[in-house]
Amino acid sequence: MSKILSGKVKKTPLSDVSGDRYNFLELSEAEPDLGVPSEPDSILLSDTSGTRSWVPITEVGASAGPVGPTGPAGATGAFGPPGPPGTGIRILSSYETEQELIDNHPTADFGDGYMVGPDLYVWDSVNSSWVSVGPIQGPTGPTGPIGPTGPIGPKGDDSFVTGPTGPTGATGPTGADSTVTGPTGPTGPTGATGADSTVTGPTGPTGPTGPEGGGSNYFDIQEDATTSYTLTLNDAGKLIRMTSSSNNSVVIPQNSSVAFGVGTKIFVLQAGSGSTRIAADSGVTINNSFGLDLTDQWTLGTLVKLDTNEWVLIVDANSGGSGAVSAEWYRHWI
Repeated sequence: MSKILSGKVKKTPLSDVSGDRYNFLELSEAEPDLGVPSEPDSILLSDTSGTRSWVPITEVGASAGPVGPTGPAGATGAFGPPGPPGTGIRILSSYETEQELIDNHPTADFGDGYMVGPDLYVWDSVNSSWVSVGPIQGPTGPTGPIGPTGPIGPKGDDSFVTGPTGPTGATGPTGADSTVTGPTGPTGPTGATGADSTVTGPTGPTGPTGPEGGGSNYFDIQEDATTSYTLTLNDAGKLIRMTSSSNNSVVIPQNSSVAFGVGTKIFVLQAGSGSTRIAADSGVTINNSFGLDLTDQWTLGTLVKLDTNEWVLIVDANSGGSGAVSAEWYRHWI
């Protein structure tokens, strides 16, 4: 098969060039992609049928002359018709991370874009994946000059929030003495005790005379005809006159119920024919040497409080009990 060097160009005069000169081949008519030569120092040759191939330069016949110089460039052809409109990028939203973008949009349409941080991600419809095209925002420019001061706006509503206290201003001049007495300040702490005075102060006025006190022979009498009487605070210093013809009792209550003062004296007289017994409430002790019964009519017993819930019973000298005391001792107590 004969081989000829490719390089001859058939020139067409500009006058013969028509507007539809760009006739595209069918896919079956297209020349295969010859790629790069498999061996170094190869040249592209075509045979008589127009088929081209790479041929090592060593196989080229001796009759082939050297490659001629490159011819002058041809004239610029006329502009072709405009192509179809391109598809732009639609920035739809933004996400914090690439994984968040993939989780929310595993697929998308050609031209869809989302911001991930400063970078723009677009959908690659060929590989069905998101591709970062890098940041689309340029670096921050220099700060511009300060503009003129705008007009004062309208007064806003009063604030209900107290602002921080400003710094203390300079002390002003001393004002004139006030004619208004201020309020009395709080009492200061007590000072140390001073030395005893050597000057006797004047005698104060005589106080009013107090009420006449009751003598040891004066009693208020509380008469009771019941069969059981419980002492009250009003009975302190009184004579309790039990007049019942039936056996009866006088009860001393606990200190928690009736708080007589220690040293209180109460006199109990059996004035009726019924025997009178001195009884103690729970927790109360009555000290005595002969018993708690006033066995005879007109027997007088004296109760004296010795402690919180402790009393002593003293019977007059006319009683026949072994605990009777002398008349002289009894007069001392009453």
